[in-house]
Amino acid sequence: MPWAIFACKVINVDVLREALDAYQSLCHKDYHLKIGSVHQELLDISFFFLPEHFLHLAGIGKLADLADIHNAKSKSNLYRRLLMGEIDYNYLQSSAFFPEIDRRLHDLAYLPRLLAALKGGKVIIKFNSQLAGTRIIADFLLYQREQEIIYHLFLKGRQQGKYVPVSFFSRNTPKFLIRQTKLKILDMYVVDKRINMH
Repeated sequence: MPWAIFACKVINVDVLREALDAYQSLCHKDYHLKIGSVHQELLDISFFFLPEHFLHLAGIGKLADLADIHNAKSKSNLYRRLLMGEIDYNYLQSSAFFPEIDRRLHDLAYLPRLLAALKGGKVIIKFNSQLAGTRIIADFLLYQREQEIIYHLFLKGRQQGKYVPVSFFSRNTPKFLIRQTKLKILDMYVVDKRINMH
């Protein structure tokens, strides 16, 4: 019997910690994409992740019935508390709204793999929310298929040529891809901002 208890503890994964670790690995990088057709480069864009974006991408704000979420002083303070483990996965699970964000946390752990596989893939430009039947407002949609699942990363302009994520999730339907304008990702490179710091 003790062996069975030990096995359960090994299988019990802290999904929040995995999502935070995956997201933290992206926050010090700028991602640059050259987008176009096989014969012509049309766009050169870059995007980046800020710590406070994690809360929105993970849907943490939906857990309004949790005092530590509802009464948070600021997004940066809430993110710091998540990183430090002051607010943990078990606490988030105590929310009546947790089922709404559980899948998002699992998806965020996949995000670095999606980004690593972008080169040679496709990107949707001028994302049309009406065609997709969604309220998501975005300029670009980066996507990756993994068996039956499609991961979607929506980007919106923040300043000229620079974009930030506004939504990330997985679905098992191509709903967001149908009749959208797609171009090829001709090249991709990543700049580690820590290397350029003095």
